[in-house]
Amino acid sequence: MVIMGFVGLATEGGLWYLGRRTAQNAADAAAVAGALAAAYNANAETAALNSAASNGFTNTGNTTVTANLTPATSSESAKVQVFVSQQMTPYISAAFMTTPVTVGATATAQLKSIGASCVLSTTGDLTISGTSISSGCAFASNSTSSTAINVTGGLLGSTAATVGGCCGSGSVSLTGKPSSPYHPPTLNPYSAADALAFPTFDASTCDDIPAPATYNGSNNTYRGQSVILLVPYNPAAPRAYCQTLSVTAGMPVIVPSGTYFFNNASLLMNGGVISCEATCAAPLLTGSTFIFTGDTGSIGTVGVGAGKTCNTSGTFSVIARQTNTYFPALSGILFYGRGIANASICASNARGRQPLGGGIYFPNSLLTFSGNSTNPSTCVSMVAKTLTLASRTTIDTTGCAVYGTALAQMQGVRLVQ
Repeated sequence: MVIMGFVGLATEGGLWYLGRRTAQNAADAAAVAGALAAAYNANAETAALNSAASNGFTNTGNTTVTANLTPATSSESAKVQVFVSQQMTPYISAAFMTTPVTVGATATAQLKSIGASCVLSTTGDLTISGTSISSGCAFASNSTSSTAINVTGGLLGSTAATVGGCCGSGSVSLTGKPSSPYHPPTLNPYSAADALAFPTFDASTCDDIPAPATYNGSNNTYRGQSVILLVPYNPAAPRAYCQTLSVTAGMPVIVPSGTYFFNNASLLMNGGVISCEATCAAPLLTGSTFIFTGDTGSIGTVGVGAGKTCNTSGTFSVIARQTNTYFPALSGILFYGRGIANASICASNARGRQPLGGGIYFPNSLLTFSGNSTNPSTCVSMVAKTLTLASRTTIDTTGCAVYGTALAQMQGVRLVQ
């Protein structure tokens, strides 16, 4: 009888252990489900409870399930904690135990960054119609369509992550992880800019584009020549350019370091030169930010390059401002526009000068980007509603830390407890 008692207790202990492992598996799965729901801005607690229920643990009878979401902060991503417990019916142990045995398990899952992306389309598709090459960064799209990333040309990068489908009929060569369709959304690093309150401008605070004049500033290349010298924004006397700047061959445009508002106006370049006033060397932090704002439906855009063909006759040699003291959310961003007008940028640099560099953000419109691979910028980070990479394009982000330019972060769910 003593031997039978020990055998019975050992068997019952095994059942308790099995119950503990089952509870842990259910808690793990529920926490992951909750964190995934948080990534899609769905109800994390409900998703976790539903997952636990599908694994046999519901808030009924002898079973208790709780799920708690800790929202994301500026320094930490969202996480979901799940606790599962169940009272086990005592058998032989009832001879010397007055209360049931409770087995339980806890799991915490959190969204974690799993890599940087240099290209992100937030709601529309990312179309790659030329040959796009990235230096160590990924391509991402938060579009939910079956063509979230649609490669009709060629793609060479570390990986491709999409909420929807991937990757089209073109040539895809990934040096890191395989493509990840139906992946959690990639984080938009520039979303804080959308909440910025910009000054409003009217006839009394609008400036025309300056007339050409002899330049005697610090840019030795153009000293003594006739140039258009832009004047940066000054919050003490807020003014904006309310006239489109069209740059063509024969008239250099000099851009002192600072912030520039284009109110219901565009920056268009089909030739010529737009250059920093002194030097575009990133360590000297001589950068600029171009903001396109104004009345809904009338906001301008940027167009660098002529039509669908990358225009190699012009040179845009301006980089992002590492720290924007007036609008910190725009630090590291070169172009930001709130309008719906399409933006187009050709990043070719036929004259060998420092190419454009920094973040490019158009949250409400299509951005078409193209460029050659002979002298690529060391920092290009693009986020737009819809993106098209055309022509032969080389994208490099190795210098973005120096530019102060944030990169989009792909997300994955990890069990952290």
